[in-house]
Amino acid sequence: MLDRRLTNGKLKKFILGIIILTFLIGFIYNTAAPRKYVESTSDFGSVEGWEYNTSRDASLYLDNSSSILKPKHFCESVVFLRVVVSSAPVNLQNRVAIRETWGSQHNISGMSIKVYFLLGDSTNASVQADIIKENEIYNDIVQERFIDSYNNLTLKSIAMLKTFSTFCMQTTTFLMKTDDDMYLNMRPLISMLNSTNTTNVMVGSLICGAKPIKDINNKWYTPSYMYRDRIYPNYLSGTGYVMSIDVVPKLYEAALITPIFHLEDIYITGMLSRVIHVRPRNNGGFTFQKRKFDPCVFKTAFTSHRLSPSEIHDQYLLLETLDLAMECKLQEEMAARSLNNLLGIFTMTKKCD
Repeated sequence: MLDRRLTNGKLKKFILGIIILTFLIGFIYNTAAPRKYVESTSDFGSVEGWEYNTSRDASLYLDNSSSILKPKHFCESVVFLRVVVSSAPVNLQNRVAIRETWGSQHNISGMSIKVYFLLGDSTNASVQADIIKENEIYNDIVQERFIDSYNNLTLKSIAMLKTFSTFCMQTTTFLMKTDDDMYLNMRPLISMLNSTNTTNVMVGSLICGAKPIKDINNKWYTPSYMYRDRIYPNYLSGTGYVMSIDVVPKLYEAALITPIFHLEDIYITGMLSRVIHVRPRNNGGFTFQKRKFDPCVFKTAFTSHRLSPSEIHDQYLLLETLDLAMECKLQEEMAARSLNNLLGIFTMTKKCD
């Protein structure tokens, strides 16, 4: 009986040891460095144009002879800020609105500005003919030889890196990428850039901790064959970000060795910036949202998103005709009076007859 109790005691200790060891192994495994995100077997979707067997080698899609259109005398003059507006071939009204408003501001506080429109190829011959005529009139279109589509926005931005690193390095201080439904408030933007460093700069609206979307019906769906980590690297919203010109060729070289990822801003300002060890920085003047017009906000705000051509015109008219400092002061005074009146109501003492 005693021998049996001893044997049972050893067996219990052995089983307890196994349990403790299993727990320790599991704990160490789960708290180790982040592992690759292996998706569930239900992740069978794909990205149109970037299916599983499609090469994502950027060098196969872009080379130095691939441009369809480029402005005459491109990048020959010295410019402080070159703005590249990503635009769809059919969005003529957006481009006209920008040319007639914030894109018409070529010099602010002695700093020169030049705006270009970046397009892919159109599958419509009539639209393409109109684009050629448009460039003959305005001389501000850069068009590359790939089909212009949402899932090719990364190709469009790599084309931007290629073109401006090839032709504009010696005549440019900063390069900005934005979209054709954006309003750029040039005065505070130029003021900010004029007081910042001119090397290793990537600044915009910083997005942190974003996770891949696994709903195959979502516009931003990401299959595991394109990205397998749980969290994206920190990146700048593609609606508007600025780079010092020295960063541009570094990003282009990184793109040539980094498989294309279909979400442009994550790829360019997150994945590639990590490769070249340039940290994207946040500035509250940038936003990926539509701002309600407020003179106190627009004294320092750089961008506003999702504006129609008519709204771009309206915003420009307000900003060009109003004294923002005075309007902001009046607004603050009115708010203070309203607050005082409200406090007065609550602090009134009851009077008895």
